Amino acid sequence: MNHLLILEALFFIRGKKGVSIGDIMRLLECNDYSYALFLISQIESQLDPTVLSLKYNNKNKKFYLMIKPEYIDMLQNLNLIKPRLSKAATATLAVIILYHFRKQNLNLDFLKSIRGNNVKEHLRELHDSNYIIYNEKNETFEISQKLINEINISRVSKEIEKLQK
Repeated sequence: MNHLLILEALFFIRGKKGVSIGDIMRLLECNDYSYALFLISQIESQLDPTVLSLKYNNKNKKFYLMIKPEYIDMLQNLNLIKPRLSKAATATLAVIILYHFRKQNLNLDFLKSIRGNNVKEHLRELHDSNYIIYNEKNETFEISQKLINEINISRVSKEIEKLQK
């Protein structure tokens, strides 16, 4: 039985649900944490020259198979796929990510002062795309699990900070 192939199949089948170390150990019927990590590193190495990568979500302790963002960007730039978000919503999301990474509170009024009066439309678009959880009634918002799974928030925040300098 080829453990790498079985684990790779599990990543494809589980999709958005992700795969935990516990899942891997159950799949392999062993309690060897180091071996599970070794297999993950092997899959990461195999994926390196491809359009796919593994992403680890520290919040729910699971790994996800995903398309590398640069390939999605390239396809969007060639108009082969629609952009996930409008430019305005993307800029608003960048502000939200930056403040989240800095662990600073961000409320609607402050976001309006930075992004303008149309910010509620941006928040609705982000909510509809499942990147944030937006409560219009209370005018509160927070990042979603989907955003955490799909975007390297730390890297994006660092890139935004570089641009500010």
